[in-house]
Amino acid sequence: MLVAPSARAANDPALDWWTIETAHFRIHYKKTLEPVAEYLARLCESIHDRLVVPLGYVPDDKTEVALTDITDSANGSATALPYNAIRLFVTAP
Repeated sequence: MLVAPSARAANDPALDWWTIETAHFRIHYKKTLEPVAEYLARLCESIHDRLVVPLGYVPDDKTEVALTDITDSANGSATALPYNAIRLFVTAP
């Protein structure tokens, strides 16, 4: 797992974005969400490993995942165009 500042995070450029890079994902987050990002990195890889065989598909590129806490609504979205990306809104339960 690699942790480094990120210029590719698709979100507010005024924030100080960091990235955790795993074998199949890049998790982009602001520093205050680091514990969530670390947990999510492990979870994403675990789910990826369980889905590859049943789906018979492995994406060519890493999936970009952006974590934000800019809303009070727990939600998210995903797209495959122009690249595989997931956006998750982190909020307290």
